[in-house]
Amino acid sequence: MRKTVFHPAVHLLLALAFVAAGCNFPGGAPSAPTQPPPEVIYTAAALTLQAQLTAAAPAATQAPPEQPPTQAALPTDTQAPPPSPTLGVTDTPAPTATPEAPTISASVNTNCRLGPGVVYDPPVGVLAVGVKARVAGRTTNNSWWYIENPNRPGQYCWVWAETTTVTGDTAPLPFVTPPPPPPTKTPTATQGALFSAGFANVHACGSAPTAVFQVVNTGGSQLHSMNLKIELVSDGTVLYGPSASDAPFMGTSGECPPGGDILPAGKTFYVGGAIGSGNSGKTARATIKLCTENGEKGVCATRTVDFTIP
Repeated sequence: MRKTVFHPAVHLLLALAFVAAGCNFPGGAPSAPTQPPPEVIYTAAALTLQAQLTAAAPAATQAPPEQPPTQAALPTDTQAPPPSPTLGVTDTPAPTATPEAPTISASVNTNCRLGPGVVYDPPVGVLAVGVKARVAGRTTNNSWWYIENPNRPGQYCWVWAETTTVTGDTAPLPFVTPPPPPPTKTPTATQGALFSAGFANVHACGSAPTAVFQVVNTGGSQLHSMNLKIELVSDGTVLYGPSASDAPFMGTSGECPPGGDILPAGKTFYVGGAIGSGNSGKTARATIKLCTENGEKGVCATRTVDFTIP
């Protein structure tokens, strides 16, 4: 059988209750000095019991202070994401300036040919004075320039370096291989060099007075070269030459030598040479020799023209 054990405070409370009860039994012993009322005794016992129970109870366990949540650390091998690109900024490189192609101009009207030489007949264009063209190539010795044909845009031909000037950097220009030259025509007796000649005028070319003569090809062959000599008739003083040229032919009497390199059959062109100043009113004589090939070769003819220097 289970034995019930009471707390000592309970025993004290019961004893006080019995004492209080005994004091009020009828017929009991004479009353002792005045006792406090039972309510006071009960209240005091109850407070005593409560104090003992409170002292005997284990201290309440306080909850630990709330800790802030722990932020998870990034793994050591995790890299931060790249920054977002800035609006309005691109990584496009700055454009590189493209060098301009060199250009060419002529001091006299210069024939433009299919190849670098007078054997490439006939010319396919003319680089006129005051006109500029784009240079696309050159010969290995820079004696001829490969240019865009001024008369036929999109096509190309060759001009002689002696009568032209190139502006710009020519170092990047490629060396252009020309096409094979046409076969050389051998002149026959019926293709002899025949021409007529006459005085045209004297006009200034630069600072030098220049005598100009009209020549008409009356034969059946093209004329390619010239030798010109001008002298005073009175004493034989040489004013010009003798001078040979493979490009003597000018298109008009107002031009200045040198000129083009072909006088076609049936055509009228002009040739000339500087005679200097101080001989106005004197009579001079021009000896003109024209040939069917360069270098005064082939079939040649000679004419003399006497004129008075203006």
